[in-house]
Amino acid sequence: MAMLPYADEPDRQRRRFPWVMLALVALNVLVFVYELTLSPPALEAFIRAWGVVPAEIRGGRDLPPLIPLPVYATLLTAQFIHGGFLHVASNMVVLFIFGDNVEDALGHGTFLLFYLASGVVAGLANAVLLADETAPGIGASGAIAGVLAAYLLLFPRARVRAVLAFGPFLTVGRVAALLLIGFWFLTQLGQGIGSLGAPAQQGGVGYVAHVGGFVAGALGVALVRRSRGQALGGTPGGAWADRPFRNWLVLVLGVGLLFGASAFLAGEGEWPVALLLRGLVVLAVAVVALWDAWQRIGGRPSFLGTGGNLGRLLAFGQLVLVLAGLAALLVRLT
Repeated sequence: MAMLPYADEPDRQRRRFPWVMLALVALNVLVFVYELTLSPPALEAFIRAWGVVPAEIRGGRDLPPLIPLPVYATLLTAQFIHGGFLHVASNMVVLFIFGDNVEDALGHGTFLLFYLASGVVAGLANAVLLADETAPGIGASGAIAGVLAAYLLLFPRARVRAVLAFGPFLTVGRVAALLLIGFWFLTQLGQGIGSLGAPAQQGGVGYVAHVGGFVAGALGVALVRRSRGQALGGTPGGAWADRPFRNWLVLVLGVGLLFGASAFLAGEGEWPVALLLRGLVVLAVAVVALWDAWQRIGGRPSFLGTGGNLGRLLAFGQLVLVLAGLAALLVRLT
């Protein structure tokens, strides 16, 4: 299952043009374009030189390949380096969606300092808890985690529009920012705790950094607003999710429970019953997905809503996925 945000609906309109956010996006993209020009050995050396290596931060000493700056400068430079297209694209989309409103609330200069400080704290958190690790941490994820925390506190009544995907089902829905960002933070926290005993991935940003950036962002925005005599956004309110999102969530839980039941039956040696249950679930999913897609393509209300032009486009994609899956199943059975 996946929730891919593409727009937000804050509870107050933006007043300032977000030139700092756009400049950060542009700089990240330019650095990534530069990475694409490097050969694999040169790219690896670039990441190892300018990424945050916990062992270097703890020892205060740069390890080869060296940089012409103090090693602590990597806490800043690593925020603009990414390990692949999906890495940079996902980070920049989230920054673009949520960063403009946080910049509007904090002001241009304060937002820039807040963003960089959240990233620095994220890198330090990674370095402290993974002190002997020599794999470099890179990416804007820690700084963007701080932006998400600030958004949550400044705009608690905001809703987020997201593309919802589960199996062949594709639709759009609205969900409270508190639920979306809160769910993201809890997953990062759980995975961060689970990763403390495991080595970090080469060239990746650890979950610990995400949690560190999020906590730094929450504390930072609270301190900034308090120093200015300004309140935060208040308490959450309004609808938590619209009908398509609620139905999609019911679908995810229902199918998940049924597949879990089939796995339990298989574990108990009841293979015929398990296979029958699994087959019935697959058949039901295909029928519901076909009916839902046909309804939405025609602009008629359905289980997963209508969603306008984007909803129709996703419904067409859903129809293609179901038909392709059924064709592949028939080929396999014959």
